[in-house]
Amino acid sequence: MRSYTTDADWDDPFDHVDERRRAPRIKCRFKLSITADDQDRNQRVVGPGLVRDISLTGMLLVTKHSLAPEQRVQVEVPTMGCVDSMCLPSVFEGTAEVIRAREIDGGKQDVALRFGEDLFQNMDFAIFIDALMTVSKVMTPTQKIA
Repeated sequence: MRSYTTDADWDDPFDHVDERRRAPRIKCRFKLSITADDQDRNQRVVGPGLVRDISLTGMLLVTKHSLAPEQRVQVEVPTMGCVDSMCLPSVFEGTAEVIRAREIDGGKQDVALRFGEDLFQNMDFAIFIDALMTVSKVMTPTQKIA
C-alpha cells in the first residue's frame, strides 16, 4: 500500500470561488426611491438612486444618501414598462441592507444593497427580475433598460 504525503501542496477546487453571487446580475439603469434614517439630523430622508445592476437578491446603485454598511433602508423599485403586459404592481416596496458603501465624486456613493425577504421571496418580484434578464439579453450594447 502506498503512503500519502501529507505535506504535499493540494489545490482544493472548493477553496476558489470565482463567483460569490447567489443570483445573476442584470446591467440596467433606472431610477428608484430610497428611504433611510439620517443619523445627523435624526430624521428619515427620501431620495433617488440610480441602479447600475440588479439581481433577485440585491443591487448596485449610485445615490447622494450617506449610507453605511449594515444600515437598513427602504427601497421602491418601479416596474417600468413591464406593468401592462405582465400584471405586475407599478412599484415594489421592500427593505434592503447596505452591504458596501464607497464615496465617489460629487458627494455621491456607490452602494451595494442586499434585499430583504419581502423582496427576494416575492414571486412577482422574481418575475420582474426574470423579465429584466430576458430584455437585457435581446438589447444591443448601446441600448439601456429604461
